[in-house]
Amino acid sequence: MKKVLKWIGIIVGILVLAIVIANVFFKPSSTVPNQQDNAAMMGPMMYGTTEVKNEVVETEKGIVYNGKVIPVETYYYTKDPTLTFNDVYVKEGDIIEAGATLFDYKIDNSIDAQIDVLQKDFLNLQQQLDDYYTRVENFKTELAAADQSDTVYINYLKVELNNAEKKISEIKVSWTDAEAKINKLKETKKDSHIYSDISGLVYKVNENNSVAPSNLTTSAYIVLYSTQKMVRISVSEFEYKLVYEGQDVNVSVESLGKEYTCKVLRVDTMPNNLETEDTSYYNVEIAIPEEVPYGYSAVVTVPRQ
Repeated sequence: MKKVLKWIGIIVGILVLAIVIANVFFKPSSTVPNQQDNAAMMGPMMYGTTEVKNEVVETEKGIVYNGKVIPVETYYYTKDPTLTFNDVYVKEGDIIEAGATLFDYKIDNSIDAQIDVLQKDFLNLQQQLDDYYTRVENFKTELAAADQSDTVYINYLKVELNNAEKKISEIKVSWTDAEAKINKLKETKKDSHIYSDISGLVYKVNENNSVAPSNLTTSAYIVLYSTQKMVRISVSEFEYKLVYEGQDVNVSVESLGKEYTCKVLRVDTMPNNLETEDTSYYNVEIAIPEEVPYGYSAVVTVPRQ
């Protein structure tokens, strides 16, 4: 009997030890994602006192997300291989206005001379058109006032009127052709200069750019960031209904020690992970003052309404 009790005691001791070991080494991990994971997926992050529900992180002010300050627009400029490159007029780090010349190509010096000749022809044709339009009006006036019984004179006026109208049609063809040639030459001259589409920062001038780059940021000749900036966050389908364009949200930039009330610029209608079977996440873009440097981390609080 004592042996039986002894073995029962041993078995119970083993079970208790197993439970303790399981609790220590096999305890389920928290469902709250750590900051590194959140930075990678641009999802909700821990910030202050939080309450976690379906991986949603909340404070008293609302649901919290983290993001980075990025330009609202990015433009990429590449060289045209069919043209002869001339010079570049910006360098990395420059702040430029919209319409500034970025670079240009060498052009045929005779273009201006060709334009001058065509413009003189164009003006001459325009004068001829004006003269014949005047003739047509005069012939019509004479026809209206002429003695209709004088058939010889009436027929003469009709023939002259018809000839004048034909001449107008012929001149118009030459006039239109001259105008087209002038515009084409002007466009050729204009296309030799590449202008900035926006005001912004010249982020990169890459002398080793390719014509059809696979990675625009690293391969484009010039990369231009807009001075307008935003924060992009990723919102899951569970909070998607809480955000909308024009909404006011709180944006905190801890490295500057500042908080801003900013507006939501855009909410994507399609998730950024559409091809996966995971929970859907949607990009949300939020305006932020230009004083905040590119790349700074920002904490966005969306109020739960």
